[in-house]
Amino acid sequence: RGGLSELLSTTTTTTTTGAQEERRRLVAGKTSCALAAEYGPFGVPKPTLMDALGGRKVGLTPEIDSYRRAVNGDCAPDDFETMLCLLHRLFASKLRRDDQRLETFLDLCRENLKHEDKDPRARFAAKFDAVTTCDHAYFARPTIRDLDAVDAPFAATFYDDAFSSGKWRIVLVGALPQNDDDLVALCEKWLGSVAFDAATKNGPPSSLFARFFDDDDDDDNARRTPLRVKFPTDPVDATVFFTPEEESGEEDALKSAVTRVALPATVRPRDDDDDDETDWAVA
Repeated sequence: RGGLSELLSTTTTTTTTGAQEERRRLVAGKTSCALAAEYGPFGVPKPTLMDALGGRKVGLTPEIDSYRRAVNGDCAPDDFETMLCLLHRLFASKLRRDDQRLETFLDLCRENLKHEDKDPRARFAAKFDAVTTCDHAYFARPTIRDLDAVDAPFAATFYDDAFSSGKWRIVLVGALPQNDDDLVALCEKWLGSVAFDAATKNGPPSSLFARFFDDDDDDDNARRTPLRVKFPTDPVDATVFFTPEEESGEEDALKSAVTRVALPATVRPRDDDDDDETDWAVA
């Protein structure tokens, strides 16, 4: 509960300075999971973690999107306890920051952005998102300047806060230990101890996620900070300029056309008169 939208201002009006601060925080928040993967997401340096997991079939991927935080993973049956151990360390350990790995990470991000700048489809997609969301900061693609000024300490702190103590639902499916007592013992050992260890990880709950730390689900939607995306009220005519580099192979890309259509739509709770059985309907 709670995600990247918590980095946005809770007010409907934002000054230029406030908008710049929002963009800085969003860039840091969006890069936090990838940066954590480069540092070592379980409080262990990346090279050490790779050596420790050598020969084991186990993976655990933390994710943060607009309104939620989640952890997805899979493993071989024999590595089930290893996955639980990683899950424990995710909540109970801080990131170990490494300036050298930070520079490596930023260099890779810069190269990816330069590659996207040479892709006409990527430019079209960026312009499309900017037009259809009225230049909303959440949907803006980061620039080289953003990466040069990225707040890595804030990104690491945001990641630590996002995966700290609180109310989490852990769903386990698949080839679990057949003996229920063994399964309960493993969960008590690695998951039952998370709240106690993680409580001292960052001191008091982060101000960003503090209101999600109780057991009441009734007001979840009210607690979340909305993105407040505005859509164009009139037709918009926008042009994407692109000059291919010589001998870059972009000529083949320019032979194809890309079209995306965005229709005005409103998502609303389902009425009793709706035919389908979904919880939401699109009008």
